[in-house]
Parts: sequence; structure tokens; C-alpha cells
Amino acid sequence: MMEEIVGLPAGETDTGLNGNIGSIARGRYTNPLVQTIPAYLLVVSGQWVTLWALFGGANQLLAALALLTGTVWIANWDKTKQLATTGVPMALMVTITVFGLAWLVFYENLYSNLYLHFTGALEEPLAAEALASSAVQAILGLVLITLALLLVRIGYQNIREVRSDADRAAVNPSDD
Repeated sequence: MMEEIVGLPAGETDTGLNGNIGSIARGRYTNPLVQTIPAYLLVVSGQWVTLWALFGGANQLLAALALLTGTVWIANWDKTKQLATTGVPMALMVTITVFGLAWLVFYENLYSNLYLHFTGALEEPLAAEALASSAVQAILGLVLITLALLLVRIGYQNIREVRSDADRAAVNPSDD
């Protein structure tokens, strides 16, 4: 999958030992290392447990994305259909999950771990692994929140555009 992310045509590989970043990400020898070393470090340091909240948030956002896809499809399929059956659960899932991720990012990671550590307010300073894990979790959480809100915005704009076309057609019929 890393090959697709870095834009390598299907079937092409590289040794990964040429020295540049793209070659490392595409290399048949270096690509597995790029993927397994961070996972190994998370397991050895014990910080993998803290990623479960982000994993759960990503799963909830994936379910909300499926509901958003269904809602947009229904809106495009038949402009007279109600969107409440998929739109309301999607809105609830996105709202609850985004607030949960915001709590995880801003309170648990940025404030409780990073801010209190660097201001010296913690009784016992955090280990370097815990600080790095908190920073990575905060970044990943912000990415998840941003992507979720952008996708909801795109879906809402699509629904609004489709529904406004239907309203205009009902007010100004072309056969009059």
C-alpha cells in the first residue's frame, strides 16, 4: 500500500537503498522496515495501548462516512426522499466522535501530558516515549477531526446543491 501512497506505478519496485526518501518508501527492502519499526517501537515501549482510543475514533468516523455516503446517494438518487434515516445517525456519530477525539487531543494529550509536563506541574515527569506518543496521538487526532469535518462539509454541500436544484424546479417548471 505504501507504493500507492508515494505514487509508484503498479508492479514497479526499487531496492530502496538509493538514499532518497522516495526510494526508501518504495523499496522492497526498506518499505517493510518503514512500516514495522514504528510498530515494533510502540509494542516495546508499551505505548501501543494508548492508540486504542484513536483506533476507535477512526472506526466510528468510518461508520459515519458510510452513513454520509448513503445519505448523499439517497439525496442524489431521488430528490423527494427523506434523509433523516441516514442523516440523523450520521450527524450524531460525527458529533460524538469529533467531540471525543477533541477531548483526547486537547485535554488528554496536549494539556494533561504535554502542557503539564513542560510547565513542571506533574509530580513525576513523563518518559520520552510517553511524550512522543502524546504528540503523535495529538497530530493523528487532529488529522482525523479535520478529515471528518471536511468530508461532512463536502457531503452537506452536495446535498444542499441537489436539494436546491429540486426546489428551483418545483417553483419554476420548464413546461409553463
